[in-house]
Amino acid sequence: MTFSNNGSTTSVRFEFKDTDNGDVGSGSYSLWNVFTDNKEYTTEEAVSAVLNSANQSSVMDEYIFKEAKTAQNGGATFTKIQVKTTTYGYYGTSRKLQVYTESGWQDVSSNSTLYFTFEKIYVVRFNGNGNTSGSAPTMITVANAGTEITLPGAGTLEKSGYSFVGWTENPTASTDEFEKGNVTIYPAGSSLVVSENRTLYAVWAENNPNVKVHFFIRLDARIINEPSGAPKSEYTGHDTSSGMYFNSSEKVLKEAKFVTDPTGEKVVDNLNKLPTNAAIATAVNKYPTSLNNNYGQRSITADDLAENGDFYVIWYVVKLPQQLDGYWHVDGVLLKKDKVTLAYDLNCTDYTADSKTPVGGSYEKNTTVDVSDNSGFKRPGYTFVGWNTDKNGKGTSYPGDGKGKITLIQNTVLYAQWVNASGGLNIKKVLNNASASDDITKVTFALYKSDDSWNKGDLVVADLHPNAAGNVLYQLQHDPNVSKYLLYETATADGYQLLTEPLKITVTFTMDNKIEYTVDGQSGTYSITNPFTVVNYAGVILPDTGGSGLDQIRRIGWSVVITSVLYAGLQLSLTLKRKREE
Repeated sequence: MTFSNNGSTTSVRFEFKDTDNGDVGSGSYSLWNVFTDNKEYTTEEAVSAVLNSANQSSVMDEYIFKEAKTAQNGGATFTKIQVKTTTYGYYGTSRKLQVYTESGWQDVSSNSTLYFTFEKIYVVRFNGNGNTSGSAPTMITVANAGTEITLPGAGTLEKSGYSFVGWTENPTASTDEFEKGNVTIYPAGSSLVVSENRTLYAVWAENNPNVKVHFFIRLDARIINEPSGAPKSEYTGHDTSSGMYFNSSEKVLKEAKFVTDPTGEKVVDNLNKLPTNAAIATAVNKYPTSLNNNYGQRSITADDLAENGDFYVIWYVVKLPQQLDGYWHVDGVLLKKDKVTLAYDLNCTDYTADSKTPVGGSYEKNTTVDVSDNSGFKRPGYTFVGWNTDKNGKGTSYPGDGKGKITLIQNTVLYAQWVNASGGLNIKKVLNNASASDDITKVTFALYKSDDSWNKGDLVVADLHPNAAGNVLYQLQHDPNVSKYLLYETATADGYQLLTEPLKITVTFTMDNKIEYTVDGQSGTYSITNPFTVVNYAGVILPDTGGSGLDQIRRIGWSVVITSVLYAGLQLSLTLKRKREE
């Protein structure tokens, strides 16, 4: 930057670098008289003025200013900047660039360099994608790659004759593309791991569309995850005379969008019409062998499907198949009321499947069955940690390694549970099978760095809170200079006392860059699948968690579970469960 100085010029170099010493912005610029004389600028204001003068203001969409120094290594930090003028009458006016450090205002000599450091941020922008009114939600920025965000709804966006479905990265995507399994659409409220700048486009579904709809039924009592790629041979056939087909004028769909739900509720909510019981009976009775093999009888009647009958149908998906046969499909499964069902829900829309995803079925009550593993699917940016009977993890948990078992006493849906597997400073609530009658959301933890002698160092985060299920996940960006951390309880629920000592955690990294950790004084190595547990009664101060204290802790009634996974970062998951004395 150059400015006039009493008939000559003074130049000072402004160097903009990120924390990895990469250039911030593009190009090199010679700027004149950027600052107004005798006006104090904060360093943030100075950065903005320089970038605006260089037509580089968009840089701040991708970076956060961190600090400014007078030297690259060991210089003084300054917080303000100004061009100070002094008039000497006949001899003219002197103009000096000054910076404000802890020692006060200091002159900056000509041909010096000032160093400005920035932290890279990641931006998610939103585009209305054909909206007829309203504005797209404000962009979301995160400081660290791997941070998880929750996606907004449409806000004020509207499109005449259409309903908002969600967000996608393909600006030309329609709901048809999603139905064919070609596009990921993120509904409002979905979680998204941000590791790069992204633009998401609104997806719109036509209301009451003029489309043909055909209903198909599985006769094997299996509940399929969609999109599945299951062959046509597993369903009742295409028959326009059976009452399972509706032409476009009948407007069967409320919205032209993909819907899948193993309970059938969301699917039925998107339908204006359903086949009659008589039509269903006619369609399935064309397959007497399948009926006999799977249901013990060769035919059914409309009465069998009535409220007091023995059979019912779950309509579990609305889709436009990839085969492009010109029809929207609504698929269902025939089930018997005297049996119970097990179904699986992947609990996200951005999974990828290497093979068919888990398939549920129908069983006699009190049957014990194996719980599926996750060998057929994965989710970018996440680690699968098992199944739960509640979408948000508040129910009963089951392992996802293929070794779990469940005894079915009622219709059950198992929802996949996901943990953000990326690094980045981000709080993530991980819900496991905890239940608590007390308000454990009042519990607060603080995490500190530690030296090798367990002396408390810099604060990492001050406000770690459990959710209603009693789980807290904190992701700590990996610091290669720190392997030990202290976790303090700083506030607790009513009727309980604080931990008297912190948990002393030592973190190590496996060959595939995942976290394993130990707790000082305890034997064993812990991880996301093998958490460390602490318990106590209400009103009792916990002893030191080191040494023999664990035996005392295990006899008492609330738990802190620390779990972790690392992909370029650390995640600490804490599960708390508190129970009052009987």
